Amino acid sequence: MEKELLDKLDLNVPSAQERSRKESEIRTQRASNRLSFGVNYLDKALARISKKDLILLGAATGCGKTELAIHIAAYNATLGKRVLFFALEAEECEVESRIKYKIAARKYFNAPSYESGYVKNFTYRNWYNDALGSKANKYIDYANDVYHREFKNLHTIYREKDFYVKDFQKYLLALYKSYDLIIVDHFNYFDFEDNKNENQAMTEVIKRIRDTSLLCGVPILLLAQLRKLDKRVKQLVPDIDDFHGSSNLTKICTKVIVLAPDISDEVNVKDVDYKYKYKTYFRIPKFRVDGAVNRYIARCSFDIRTNRYDDKFEMGKLDYDGKTFNPITDTSLIPNWACDYYENKK
Repeated sequence: MEKELLDKLDLNVPSAQERSRKESEIRTQRASNRLSFGVNYLDKALARISKKDLILLGAATGCGKTELAIHIAAYNATLGKRVLFFALEAEECEVESRIKYKIAARKYFNAPSYESGYVKNFTYRNWYNDALGSKANKYIDYANDVYHREFKNLHTIYREKDFYVKDFQKYLLALYKSYDLIIVDHFNYFDFEDNKNENQAMTEVIKRIRDTSLLCGVPILLLAQLRKLDKRVKQLVPDIDDFHGSSNLTKICTKVIVLAPDISDEVNVKDVDYKYKYKTYFRIPKFRVDGAVNRYIARCSFDIRTNRYDDKFEMGKLDYDGKTFNPITDTSLIPNWACDYYENKK
């Protein structure tokens, strides 16, 4: 009788066995199609990037979210993954410029001193302004050759005019079979319809992005701006409530990452390269599969010579006021997924 009624109403309730078989199938597919963040801590804490993830990455202006997004794009492209990068904030060819600098810098700083030839201030700032001098030409040529050979799978789209979420959906619906990862830098550069307030517009945009992600089955990394906080109550590392705009932005995402620079004067003088390394805090305020990761804050070193994060990291927790980072000294308190690379492991 119930089946007849369901058929009459054109409704379907799958059996427990059907759901069980489907669960096993989805789990197997999920394990075989994961991508990497190219940052060891994030891969360990978030179990890499799953096929239908909508990942939100947030940081204050100038704190490295674009650099991290470009690193994720480049890392996956070198592994043969197809990446589409929407650079809505950047200058034309900025993504390509940053990646080629990474290649050139790695080559320069890893070369023996007698072979490298001294280049004054081999920095991205001088690369950007084409001010490295003639001694850097061989590294520039090397970066061009490597980029042309290894980054054929990385495609970029720069904002040239108003860009609405409907434009983004058109790209995805037309091209989703051609890509393994979509990156949008960043959410706050979508244009909104004039007849809606900002919160309503942001909510609609994030829901449409999520719907498109589920439909296409392609993971999307979405960058977003954090709101400015009162310095008197500002935490060392922002949390999920610090994203600018609608709260629906974080509710709809599967994973949320926040990063912040370590501005303390603490230096590990035992590390001879300490002057080239800047520490960054990572917080994961949301991970649907394992909410326990929100208990921890990680501190990772970023090497400005090569623009890469170290594999080892330091884990800790914030004080009750959120203004002090306390490293975990008892290694028995470190979760199993982090033990292999934990910085202070004995």
